[in-house]
Amino acid sequence: MISPNQRGHDGPTALEFRRLSIFRDNRRVVGRISLRFLHGTVTGLYAENGTGKSSLLHAAAGLLRVGI
Repeated sequence: MISPNQRGHDGPTALEFRRLSIFRDNRRVVGRISLRFLHGTVTGLYAENGTGKSSLLHAAAGLLRVGI
């Protein structure tokens, strides 16, 4: 199987964020991130505690206010 990096980033996009900011209690907790998840791939999201991983997933589900 060819990984997305080996075939380039030209596969179909399943989910994409461009310059996304996420707000909780009127405070920006994630600022201006851009991410692209390709269809048919598995993506891991890891970082230190308190960096916005759960906020990103909540925003993708429409549970948090987002802005640019």
